[in-house]
Amino acid sequence: MQGLYDITHDDVTEYGHTINTLKRFNLYPEVIFAFFYRIFKGITDAVNINTQTCWKINRGSNLPPIESCEGIGNPHYFYVDNVFASAGTVAGSIFVMGVLMSDSIFGGFLALAAFAFNHGEATRVQWTPPLRESWAFPFIIAQIAFVTYIIRNKKSGLSWAIGMAVLSIFAKLYWQFSQFAFFTQLGSIFVLHAFDFSSLSTIKTLLLGHFISFCTSFVLLFGNEMLFTSFYFPSICSFALALLIYPLLNKITFRPVFVLINLTLFVAGSFGLKFVISNTLQVHDDAHILDILRAKFLGVHNFHTRLYTCSAEFNFIPKETLWKLTQSLLLPSAGAAVLIFAIYFIFYSEKSSVLWRSTENKGRHFADVRNFEEELSHIHNIYMMLQIFYNVVQLICYCSITYLIMRLKLFGTPHLCIATAILANNKLLNIILKDRLNKWAHIGLIGLLIAAMAHHGRENIKKQYNIIGEYSNPDQEALFDWINKSTKPGKL
Repeated sequence: MQGLYDITHDDVTEYGHTINTLKRFNLYPEVIFAFFYRIFKGITDAVNINTQTCWKINRGSNLPPIESCEGIGNPHYFYVDNVFASAGTVAGSIFVMGVLMSDSIFGGFLALAAFAFNHGEATRVQWTPPLRESWAFPFIIAQIAFVTYIIRNKKSGLSWAIGMAVLSIFAKLYWQFSQFAFFTQLGSIFVLHAFDFSSLSTIKTLLLGHFISFCTSFVLLFGNEMLFTSFYFPSICSFALALLIYPLLNKITFRPVFVLINLTLFVAGSFGLKFVISNTLQVHDDAHILDILRAKFLGVHNFHTRLYTCSAEFNFIPKETLWKLTQSLLLPSAGAAVLIFAIYFIFYSEKSSVLWRSTENKGRHFADVRNFEEELSHIHNIYMMLQIFYNVVQLICYCSITYLIMRLKLFGTPHLCIATAILANNKLLNIILKDRLNKWAHIGLIGLLIAAMAHHGRENIKKQYNIIGEYSNPDQEALFDWINKSTKPGKL
């Protein structure tokens, strides 16, 4: 409790000010695992279990000797081990997503293999464990899997909204950028709504989940202004407004006009409300993001953008990364998968279903119809592909932000792996090939694809295993020693 008080009343980090670092820097992982470490250490000490091994290291005449320890009982090891344990759940979420996208366990294996072969381009946890995204992304991908399951099975109700909200809350508490990821998710779900590809009850459940998670996170982050003034909260409001006036918009039967009006309402509402809130409260904590984009495209720099863009992580994604993803066959496989779904979507539904909305079932989304294949044959099997449609839109959003800021490839690369699972969807391929693809032949082709991916993938995994290092920075240590010896403790 004393530690929690100290970080919420911090007068050391920012000279001349007392700040709430829990609110400012999303330090919830440290608080939560410090709490568990106290319990773990108390129990192991009480029963006399040795959880660490320590020894002294003599570092010569220039640096003093130090004690070095390893083992989970050491606070640093306890912290890092839990980061890696959390990051390890990403593989499980990707496997589940692969199964949901392909309706086959082989799709799960394909997505998982693609992730393993491209792990170095999918995360930075192995380089810098304390990064906020190292803690938050496992919850983001788990939440996406949960949302995909809701969409795939047309679930609705408060319990589903709460389950989705719990995963979203952890992501927001752990990383301030999570709200932008969820903004793109709301946009992807809204596209699903605008095309009438999901029931109103399911859409409302998803929106309710986002609203619950926003309110809870806002309170737990002590009224974080950046969360309130970001695009996330305005997009929730715009989505709610679109659902409120849905009975009026539903009278439009010409689909392109219906989609255009809905998307215009969502985009204009999100940007407009964000502008009003930010200027009314005079809070522009996320202005640096727009400044970075302005610097990238228009060359208009300020002090902060120069600090950001001098780092490779904030530049455009390099060609070298794209080449690596191509060599491992991830980009070609994901591209082929999206192309196959686009062909299915454009050419294997009747023109009337694309241009005109149903008049007989006005007021009801397509997924509300019980005997779907019989009553709406012009959307042949689309209800089985809702989760693919959502994830393809989500993939486009993630690839866009990955291209703009290389650091965010942790969104783009895993979703490319998930997209490859579409290739294992036997039902989808047989609609296009008119039932000419034998199931076992298809499984054989998936096996051959994984084997082809393994050619460069094994080299990538080997490189990951060969990374062995130890943190050492004598110059920085000397600087800290000088500060401790040459300056007075406490406030000046």
